[in-house]
Amino acid sequence: MRKKELTDALGDLHSVLVSKKTKFVLGPNGLQARHAHAMESHLQLVVKNGCGWAKAAKQAAKTHAFVVNWGGRQLQGWNQQWVKERILPVSCQGRHAKIDSLLNDPAISPKTSSSLLLQINT
Repeated sequence: MRKKELTDALGDLHSVLVSKKTKFVLGPNGLQARHAHAMESHLQLVVKNGCGWAKAAKQAAKTHAFVVNWGGRQLQGWNQQWVKERILPVSCQGRHAKIDSLLNDPAISPKTSSSLLLQINT
């Protein structure tokens, strides 16, 4: 990635972080906000301090209390997405593909919900 592209991305991320219009998913101290601040630290290390991309990601992850190796890889991916598309990371907690409710299945839902109502009312 070119330095100008990273510098622009850092400036845009900083603008998002200081803007009063920015609403993070769980507020200013939530997980998305923590991710965004770690992303900013990573980009600052790369742009202003001249650190390598991977080394800066590990350092930023450690600084923001993420697991060093895994958090560093996550930061690299989040920042690559930010530089290309200007999209902040969103947590997938509670959205696992294998977790689904039988009540969401249209074939089973009427039978299940009526049987649940019978059990509740008795």
